[in-house]
Amino acid sequence: AVGDAFDRMVSLIPRMLAEPNQVPEALPKVNIMAVHWSYMLGKGDQMASVITDIAGSSWTAIDAWCDAYTDDAGNNWGEAGLGAVFVFTGGHSAFIEWRTRFGHAFLDEQLLALGWRIELP
Repeated sequence: AVGDAFDRMVSLIPRMLAEPNQVPEALPKVNIMAVHWSYMLGKGDQMASVITDIAGSSWTAIDAWCDAYTDDAGNNWGEAGLGAVFVFTGGHSAFIEWRTRFGHAFLDEQLLALGWRIELP
């Protein structure tokens, strides 16, 4: 059943490719590139063909496709972050991270992440 669903999804790709610059159509294109089920179903070659049809067959082409979609050439901005990990007895650990994006044309992002982890026996 999962294999049949994958085949139906692949059959819809030409329709999605025929309507560029449509957010409802572009979102599945971006999501389909992250699907790993094709490999697990033995359809890795077919999935690679789908990805090259969507975004290109090289990292340069994929990067250019993403830049065109987001209208962001990816130049002149960066991220900086600072984090720490704390390890405690009994299999406990914690982390804290602060990250900021700077110099971007339209994104002004700050991130504070906190976490606690417990190792189970």
